[in-house]
Amino acid sequence: MRIYESKEEAKNTEIDKIKDTKCINCSGIMKLDTPSASLICPYCGYSVKIAYHDTEMIEERTFHTQMNRDNQDFEKGVIVCKSCGAQSFIHSSKIISVCEFCGSNQLIQKNEDALEPDGIIPFKIGQEDLKNYIKKWLNKKKLCSFSFKKKFQISDAHGVYIPYWSFDAKTHSTYWNGLIYGEGVDDFLVPAATDYNAEELRKIEPYNTEENKEFKSQYLTGYDSQYYDIGLRDAWAMAVNDIKDRLMDDIVKDERRRKNIVSKKILKGLRTQFSKVTYKYLLLPVWFIDIDYKNKNYRFLMNGQTGKIAGKVPISIAKCIFGMIVGIGLIILLCFLFHFLFGLINEENVIIFIFVIMLICIMLVKLKMM
Repeated sequence: MRIYESKEEAKNTEIDKIKDTKCINCSGIMKLDTPSASLICPYCGYSVKIAYHDTEMIEERTFHTQMNRDNQDFEKGVIVCKSCGAQSFIHSSKIISVCEFCGSNQLIQKNEDALEPDGIIPFKIGQEDLKNYIKKWLNKKKLCSFSFKKKFQISDAHGVYIPYWSFDAKTHSTYWNGLIYGEGVDDFLVPAATDYNAEELRKIEPYNTEENKEFKSQYLTGYDSQYYDIGLRDAWAMAVNDIKDRLMDDIVKDERRRKNIVSKKILKGLRTQFSKVTYKYLLLPVWFIDIDYKNKNYRFLMNGQTGKIAGKVPISIAKCIFGMIVGIGLIILLCFLFHFLFGLINEENVIIFIFVIMLICIMLVKLKMM
């Protein structure tokens, strides 16, 4: 750690040149304050601004210059803390590691062939705000257990900067007998780490990628983070498949607006060409939140920028039974109305009618559980 001759010299030093997060006044571990883009010492109050420009734009990189970047193969190893000398067993895919003994942040040397992140979306939601966000989200879950809503306690929460590839492209698609559809793709995100479930991460999108900032390691203070291990070439292959699915959905909507009957099955022969493909390597904020309830662990994911949450909640059996009673009552009432008022239901098809209505009720219950 550099020793400054005076506090004035330290204040005039750009923080992007500082590799240690210890306070120069009291040697306490400084914390990141995202709203002010500063590191603040919780013990003496000293703060230092993270150097960045308000007008900074993250450069889009030409895809074909880096398309042969393979997946990164990381191994586990031991890192020695530069502050207290303690040894920790870590996975080398991490960008930064928090010492379990003194709490200092250790920037880990990346593989020589690995790319540096181009940008980062800092956490907007702090750990102290998590409970309020979860409470608001649970209030929308009508079938969630009442006691879970009122008594839940967060047993563990940790923020992670997850690596993503972001792609821009122009698309030119042909379908049917030469019909053409063109659409631009902007910041299409592909998770770049195999440690996380991509489908679960999709549930907490979107991110406002216009708010991404130039990458500086100081934004990682207090959070876990890691390098990508899915290479650019493999990520683009995944993106192409997902983009084509989205294009088919958009074409179906476009054709239906023109009163044409079309489905995705008809568009299986869709041919799409991509041009002007560019990419960015971004780190995006995700909270992993664990709640223990009745000897069972429930894990939730939260978008660290927007607060969007995904996860399964415990369902109230009493609410389900009540819903089924109400549903059965409505079915009987509908059968009565259709039979006696319209004569559309007789003894032969009443069972089929009840079965169909019950299936619809079950589907609605499952949607509420999501």
